Amino acid sequence: MKQAELFDELRFVYGRELREQFKSGELPRIWRRDYPQLFNDKDLSLTAKGSNYLFFEWLGAVLLYEAGFPGCQWTPRIMKCRLTA
Repeated sequence: MKQAELFDELRFVYGRELREQFKSGELPRIWRRDYPQLFNDKDLSLTAKGSNYLFFEWLGAVLLYEAGFPGCQWTPRIMKCRLTA
């Protein structure tokens, strides 16, 4: 197993509704339930209701996971992915 930085920048499209759902606190709870391998209760506690704080980090983690990078681990400032050779 190798660990590597995949890229410095990731661009993706998202709808305003998705960001509002995150801000309401609903989406972080859903993603915590659906992606326990990515997020834990401590991560959930960092997403204060009414805040967009960490929206892009959480969305990026979910998109990478869904794109086939199951070895990605998210922390508040770093995302690391293990790639198989």
